[in-house]
Amino acid sequence: MRPRSVQKMDEIPEPQTHGTDAPYNMWTLQAAGPESMQIQVFVNGVPLVMELDTGASVSIIGEDEFNAMFPGAVRAL
Repeated sequence: MRPRSVQKMDEIPEPQTHGTDAPYNMWTLQAAGPESMQIQVFVNGVPLVMELDTGASVSIIGEDEFNAMFPGAVRAL
């Protein structure tokens, strides 16, 4: 299987902070081709549907989804 090239990249223009002084940038990369593969995973016993990305070293979810799926959970700093 040959590597696919990146066809589109979006940048969120304004860094956002969430209780810290350090801003961070969020990038979105998309490649032309077939639809992404979605799988069901269990995080602390909670089923989540996520995109399978074999090139990613970590997976993230948005803060609103985290709060909805894990009410009362304590986040590590």
